[in-house]
Amino acid sequence: MENFLTSLFPFRAGRPSDPIVVKVKKTPVKILSGFWVPAKNSGGYLIAVRNEVLRAQGMKNAINPNSRLPYTVLYGPGPGQMFESVTADLGPELSEYLQKAIDAETSWLIQKNPPPAGDGTGED
Repeated sequence: MENFLTSLFPFRAGRPSDPIVVKVKKTPVKILSGFWVPAKNSGGYLIAVRNEVLRAQGMKNAINPNSRLPYTVLYGPGPGQMFESVTADLGPELSEYLQKAIDAETSWLIQKNPPPAGDGTGED
């Protein structure tokens, strides 16, 4: 979830003074009961919510049954899932943008490295 963070990144573990805000879809979401826990291997921090809060909200399936921790670490969709979910929404805009970018880059390359005279066959 930290990849989708729109609030300030933590400098230490614990509950932040302002709610953690993430943006996975078009509108940001405040995780009012979220707090930071240190990640095991990366040295970063992960967003967590106490299991009692998840149970109170009816989100029992989100709790890892194999964990003895009193909290659950939240995670977001992977890059593949994100790409699949936004492709239809962004396809037309992205196609137009990419065409303009390719045209601009091609023009720049031709200006900096003009092709040799003639049609390139070696027969002038």
